[in-house]
Amino acid sequence: LRWLGLSAELVPIAIDTEGVVRALLGTGLGAWGPPGGGGGQWAPVLELKEEEARVGPLWTVHVKNGVMFCAEVGLEGLEPQPRQMAEASGNVVEGLAPTEEPAPFGCGGVGKLRELPWRLPVGPMSVASAAVEEVLRERLLARHLEELSAAAVLPESEAAEDMDRSYKKKVLRLFGQLVKSGDEERALDVARTSLAL
Repeated sequence: LRWLGLSAELVPIAIDTEGVVRALLGTGLGAWGPPGGGGGQWAPVLELKEEEARVGPLWTVHVKNGVMFCAEVGLEGLEPQPRQMAEASGNVVEGLAPTEEPAPFGCGGVGKLRELPWRLPVGPMSVASAAVEEVLRERLLARHLEELSAAAVLPESEAAEDMDRSYKKKVLRLFGQLVKSGDEERALDVARTSLAL
């Protein structure tokens, strides 16, 4: 395990040493809480291995709305540090030197953060596989926000409603793609499971 944290929506996130990012997702109150709630599961949502082989290690700063924000630390692999720590230790490396502008704690002014959107493994599909993955990902996040809002864990906000609205639009778009492609069986499944909610 190399990183463990919570997303802005209070989704537990873990990154293992192989670069597999997992989120603890589930439905129902207490999905990852008290007994008697729904069942949660650590689902793989992103793999960093290929990207890190290309650019070097990525330093996770935060996660929000199904996107992980990372700082590139370069092939040297030195951990970014806040300005005071970098200057005090003399551990300032070209490209990792702090800037004059304030930066989020832990990325030491490395520059613009890389945005890595989650990608759920849905398997091969003949039609609309990207749309299926996007709908599934957004539904899991929307459901998580709904449950936390209902339990008064998160303050009242429009984020859950916005996520739900976005999800419903994408479900309708997916339904249309499936119908146009002639995959009526899957379109019916989408209508049954997603549009009825």
